[in-house]
Amino acid sequence: MGNVPIASTAKVMPAFLNKNGVDIGKVTLVEQTFATAVPSVLAGEVDAGQGYVFGEYLAIKNGGGGRAVNWISFAENGIQMYSNGIAVNNDFLAANPGAVRSFVQASIRGLDWTIKNPAAAIDIMAQHTTTKKEVLLEQLTVAIPLMNNKAAMDNGLGSMSAEKWKETQDIMIEYGGQKERVPDDKAWTSQFLN
Repeated sequence: MGNVPIASTAKVMPAFLNKNGVDIGKVTLVEQTFATAVPSVLAGEVDAGQGYVFGEYLAIKNGGGGRAVNWISFAENGIQMYSNGIAVNNDFLAANPGAVRSFVQASIRGLDWTIKNPAAAIDIMAQHTTTKKEVLLEQLTVAIPLMNNKAAMDNGLGSMSAEKWKETQDIMIEYGGQKERVPDDKAWTSQFLN
């Protein structure tokens, strides 16, 4: 399996394998860079790779010349943790809560608009990248259910829970190099969503 040691997926992969009863000692990890990860799967140099469904998976699927490609989701196989989000320095947060609130709320409004208007959002995005519109739209189509999931539909876009944060930190402490648990009030907040 291809493995980019500095990638977030590489930090979570041992937890995923362990949770699903796979002996990591029986998996040969081939060290790669971000630049070599997709080409090595396409060339058959490794049997599997790691990455995001809207990134590496789509690149492999679309670059594979019609070859069947399977996606195995961490979330659908026992790993419930947070991935991407908005991060802020706690000192900046304390000194500038209004700016943080405005940034978060503008981000959520933009995300909501994008979910409701994907083609229009891609028209805007396409003006700022050389990636083709059809690729951008496919990436967004795959990403939307990850952002607008059941928790978001039940509690609002950007909402988070203490339970999922606990599992995120448990995994990062055991597998990801995090030294100690960060108290919830220093690690995350949903207070700026409203």
